Amino acid sequence: MDSSLYRGGFRGEYESPNARNTIVVKIHRSEKNSDGHILLIRNPFDAIISEFNRKNSRGHTGHAKKEVFSKPIWDDHVRQMANRWLTMYKKAIGYGNVHVLYFENLKEDLAENLKEIVKFLDRNNPGLETR
Repeated sequence: MDSSLYRGGFRGEYESPNARNTIVVKIHRSEKNSDGHILLIRNPFDAIISEFNRKNSRGHTGHAKKEVFSKPIWDDHVRQMANRWLTMYKKAIGYGNVHVLYFENLKEDLAENLKEIVKFLDRNNPGLETR
């Protein structure tokens, strides 16, 4: 949970995924006992750099200083995050009932990808599409 996101208006940041009072809950881990997953996959290279920037700057939108990328901390981060990236997605896919969504495709064609998400959600929540 990220209090800065909560203070920024993301009220669901402190919501339990099992509270059952929302249609979708954003989490950074897979939940075995959920109705399904929308798995947002980002290019691992971009994801690893983004997380490094987040950890080595002042927040979610900052950038690490260039010189940090030539230090051992960068190499360690790449090894750790590459393994974490692969493990996380393999685990989530293994739970089944997954709609895979690629971040790059979402950016390219938001409307079509949102339609596909609604279809997936409607299978788990009949009538959702007509609300």
